[in-house]
Amino acid sequence: MPAWLVSAALLAVLALTLVVQRCWVGAHMDFETDEAYYWMWSRWLAPSYYDHPPMVAYLIRLGTLLFGDSLLGIRSMAILATIAAYVLLYILAVVLFDDQRIGLIAALWFSMTPLAAFFSVVMFPDTPAILFWVATCVAAALIWRTAAANGGTCSGCPRDCCCSANIPRCFSSSASPPGSSLRKTCGFGLADANPISPP
Repeated sequence: MPAWLVSAALLAVLALTLVVQRCWVGAHMDFETDEAYYWMWSRWLAPSYYDHPPMVAYLIRLGTLLFGDSLLGIRSMAILATIAAYVLLYILAVVLFDDQRIGLIAALWFSMTPLAAFFSVVMFPDTPAILFWVATCVAAALIWRTAAANGGTCSGCPRDCCCSANIPRCFSSSASPPGSSLRKTCGFGLADANPISPP
């Protein structure tokens, strides 16, 4: 059996186990501090809110449309967002280290951290922030691989768009700018610092 198929099967078993476990916990645990507050936001959607970005409200609204105004409905997108973060973390490790075993270890390790366990069963703004930060890291890693393959230059990368400090506005949080890291990635000589050979 191909190694990639074994890795995919193990990742799928992990994801399914966590979905079942966290659906049960999410459906039986009472509201955690501000969750009811965010639920109210989801009933009156807006481009932004006083003290948080809007993604948490959008996800709660989607979850309640699909699963009803219940604890599980409010938290369902947190569970799915965390599973998506596991998959993206696996992809990130494979892109960086070209090793599916490291990808599985990274996904398994992250799934067992208290942070991942907590934010996968409660819907806080941190939950979508985790997902989109991992997605940002995957995008940066793919740009890095492209740069490495082209001798350290970012051929085909529109610097004014994807490598600008405006990139956090595409995501749920703008606390720190991953765009600055992307500018460095696109800038110079990363082929010399590769942990793996360029593709």
